[in-house]
Amino acid sequence: MGKIILAGELHDDPCLAEHAGSVLQVEKPDAITLESNAAERIAFAFVRSKVSELLSQCGIASERIPGYMRDYFRIVQRTFAVADVSREYALTHRIPLEYVGHPDQKDLLRLIEIYDRRPIPLDSLLDPVISTNANGSVVAQKYKECRTKIAAGSYSGVSQFGRQKVRTPKGEIRDDYSAERLRELIKRGHQKICHFCGIGHILDDERRETIYAILKDEFDIGRITIDQHSRG
Repeated sequence: MGKIILAGELHDDPCLAEHAGSVLQVEKPDAITLESNAAERIAFAFVRSKVSELLSQCGIASERIPGYMRDYFRIVQRTFAVADVSREYALTHRIPLEYVGHPDQKDLLRLIEIYDRRPIPLDSLLDPVISTNANGSVVAQKYKECRTKIAAGSYSGVSQFGRQKVRTPKGEIRDDYSAERLRELIKRGHQKICHFCGIGHILDDERRETIYAILKDEFDIGRITIDQHSRG
């Protein structure tokens, strides 16, 4: 039976790259999976251009726009930091790195259309939430809460309001798709997989809508917050 390490991250954690590197060095997987997809880079670039246009239309002085843009999209850079660290590790150790997110992410035109339709709240641009969430004590507290839920046992985790909303064209939840990709890697003979994903995905859920709840009865699964090997 293969071993799966689920490493839960906060996507606005400013230390994601450092944490991911520590996880890989300690766990030494023979395969790495990410819930994100390279296609997101193109989608976020598209959104970034739309945000700049919106700020201009709202009368924001042109010299102030770069500052707003830098703050608002810092979270994007942090999310991709895990992908960059994972890529380097995979190349160095000659192991596979696979993106196992929602299959629709592979459809760039559809992804861009989704982001184009999504309203961009001006308030969040003018007072970026990233500046608050990136505070070290806030991030550390959220990781601690996640570990407390894991330690609490069965079905302690995802709330009704935190359930998966995104579904595949077949009606599957996103984590069902990701779980099937991990099963395929195990069938190919990989003994230890490290899967990086949002912290909500590693919590238990009685409706089996998280990757942990879906796979917990099939494989030996370890759950950590991405900072766990970096603490102390």
